Amino acid sequence: MKKEEAYSKLLSTKTVEDRNIYKNARRRVQEDIRTFKNLFWEKTTEQINTCAGNTGASKAWKTLKSMRTQNNHRSGSNWISMKEWTNHFENLITEDREEYMSSNDRTQEDTNRHMTLVEQPEITTEDVRVALSIIKNGKAPE
Repeated sequence: MKKEEAYSKLLSTKTVEDRNIYKNARRRVQEDIRTFKNLFWEKTTEQINTCAGNTGASKAWKTLKSMRTQNNHRSGSNWISMKEWTNHFENLITEDREEYMSSNDRTQEDTNRHMTLVEQPEITTEDVRVALSIIKNGKAPE
């Protein structure tokens, strides 16, 4: 059973058995992560040792630097340029999208009518006094 499945089952049933199943799944995932990290570091140290042993320290440092830049590119986060963000949000706010291109053509007045805010009741001085007294006292209203 996968960790996510075990967790969702634990949340739905909340039994001791399901908790133990989730703990075991979580433990297996942590062991797998530990194994992959150890393999990565073994390969890395082997690469560094072969470079340092054969060609000297300068080559080893170059290898370390190249590995550092390679790992930064594999971080999993793809940076989006400011131009792409701008284009994306400009496309979102234009009314040329499919959501706005419907068979019934709305006029500007209809659009404005739909966009008006719901009218709020007028706030009186008594409402302000009550709110201030509640804030001062630190008590909930009656």
